Amino acid sequence: MLKAESRFKQAAEVLAEEVEAAVHAYGQDHSEVLDLRIELADVLFLGGDYRGAAPRFRRLAADLAGSRGEDDDLVLRFRVMEANCHAALGDTARALDQLGRLLADEERFGVDEDRILELRHRIGLLELGSGDRARATRTLRALLPDLERRYGPRHPNVVKVREILDDLGDR
Repeated sequence: MLKAESRFKQAAEVLAEEVEAAVHAYGQDHSEVLDLRIELADVLFLGGDYRGAAPRFRRLAADLAGSRGEDDDLVLRFRVMEANCHAALGDTARALDQLGRLLADEERFGVDEDRILELRHRIGLLELGSGDRARATRTLRALLPDLERRYGPRHPNVVKVREILDDLGDR
């Protein structure tokens, strides 16, 4: 209810207490405890507490990788979320490093092409946002033909990447 009302700080406080009690009673890996831990990390993120959310996403990814495998959808989602936290905190270098390693893993695992394209797009935009125009240009220039092949020339992401490259003077 608190989350639905956008009262994220209060929701996080309540969830943190619930997580602590549940971990004590059932252990960290119990399915209901895991659900509470996920909810807490998500609430922290939604409330803008990226410093609090990042280590929770990292721990969730590590714990789930041990039981479900590194290629599990939730593991990959939590790795993205941790990187998003670092980007939001201004630690762009760390976020880009994490996203680069995640991209390599997703390509190795044979993850859905749409997810890989979205991750490459996110990396290019983060590079641009960090002021690294040359690196962003390389990333987005390499991405554009893959987006066009997958979605066609009029897809909004294709159009947006083309506009960015035009603004960067690359076309």
